[in-house]
Amino acid sequence: MKKMSFSGIVAVLLLLIAASANALSYESGNERLLAAGATVRGHDPEAMKEARKIFGDRIKYSHDQYDILVGADSLANITDWNEYRNPDFDRIRAAL
Repeated sequence: MKKMSFSGIVAVLLLLIAASANALSYESGNERLLAAGATVRGHDPEAMKEARKIFGDRIKYSHDQYDILVGADSLANITDWNEYRNPDFDRIRAAL
């Protein structure tokens, strides 16, 4: 597998699925972004504490989903949680 390289900032909505079989795949995705050189900023309304245990200070965390967007190069919205279903696209566009 070819090693990916990325030096930008990725804002990730939903860092983990706590107590789920899918948690490992989310963890793996974030690990791949970090290994590729990305700066990862994250928001997760339920699993922030668990994410901190796994990723430590390698991810920048925020309790505000829009704060992680300021200056980011990309946004990864990997969930269909209600609070993410109707985002303020104007606010996202202004922040990115």
